Amino acid sequence: MLAQLLDASARMCDGEKGFDVYDEIYPAVVESIVDVPEAMHVHISSFTSDPQQGRVAVLASGGLDSFIAYRLACRLHGDHAVPVRVAFDTPYNAKEALAAEALYGDDLVTIDLTRWHLNRSPEWKHIIPLRNAICIVAAAPYGAHEIQIAALEGELRGDKSTAFMAHMSLLTGRVVTSPFLGATKNRVVRMAISEDLASQAELQATITCFAGEWGHCGKCRACLRRWMAFRYAGMLTHDGHEGFEVHPLVGAKEEADRYRRLMADAIGANDFSTYSEKRCSETLALLRE
Repeated sequence: MLAQLLDASARMCDGEKGFDVYDEIYPAVVESIVDVPEAMHVHISSFTSDPQQGRVAVLASGGLDSFIAYRLACRLHGDHAVPVRVAFDTPYNAKEALAAEALYGDDLVTIDLTRWHLNRSPEWKHIIPLRNAICIVAAAPYGAHEIQIAALEGELRGDKSTAFMAHMSLLTGRVVTSPFLGATKNRVVRMAISEDLASQAELQATITCFAGEWGHCGKCRACLRRWMAFRYAGMLTHDGHEGFEVHPLVGAKEEADRYRRLMADAIGANDFSTYSEKRCSETLALLRE
């Protein structure tokens, strides 16, 4: 099953499928596997024979959202929570790996898929086609009961949608879910601090940046969203950019302008099919300061 997903991802990298048809690709991939009951039976049997029964696997990249998800899982499930990092050959893999090792220590499980070279798109080096499906299937042996992904309100489409999670639950025989279905990134970070799930220093130690160089470039979309979340949580002033090479409102100005335009249009048209109303209002308020 994992091999089928990796093969599909590789074909997409080579242009067989575009990056804008996730809603069509995921159901097709899942249905093609579910249509072979023998393969599904063998796969689920191999998962349930794993001795680590009762575990909750949290997909943990070394990034901000997944670190908070893991800390929340630890509070709810104690030692049954296990962080699982699936490594791809992205430009930022090395720095994410170092961050994850420092954050999770000996508890971290790493599954290395870098040899598959799934970031061959020249324009979107940070995009891995079918990424969450691959991660969930790879992590399933470590989550005998549940697998968590850090999907947020305002981005619940494609491989983060509730429909996708339902498909993957059927496919793996595990409960696939997100603890953040009703929360934006901004609110998740603020909740982590207010509920004492993590210190500001620990949140600063995560990596959420598409650049290959160590640290946070301040020029990519990921850095802009990280800055807004820190600002919303009161970790930074409007002019502050500690932890970023340049202030994201300057370095990622094109992305900020794009958000202003698209989210204002969404509110004006009352169309929240791409960005939720909550995410639009929070983002625009932060960008208007």
